[in-house]
Amino acid sequence: MEKKELRTKAVRWAIAATIVTWGLLSFIIVCGEDNPLHPMSAGRFVMLKVLGGVSLLACMAVAKWCVGHGLFPEVEDE
Repeated sequence: MEKKELRTKAVRWAIAATIVTWGLLSFIIVCGEDNPLHPMSAGRFVMLKVLGGVSLLACMAVAKWCVGHGLFPEVEDE
């Protein structure tokens, strides 16, 4: 395997890992609950959920764009 090929695969996997991490963090924000010992206001709670949802939708759009442009690694099925 050439260095250029190896570098391309590494960059593709790094992009995939970054997008997956972003999506997981957004999902955690959307699904998380308030701490009952230190409650936040309803407005702040709703704002966090909306921003988490927007972030998750943006992550999905970026992932779809990356797949369309061939920036995700190809997984070999056996």
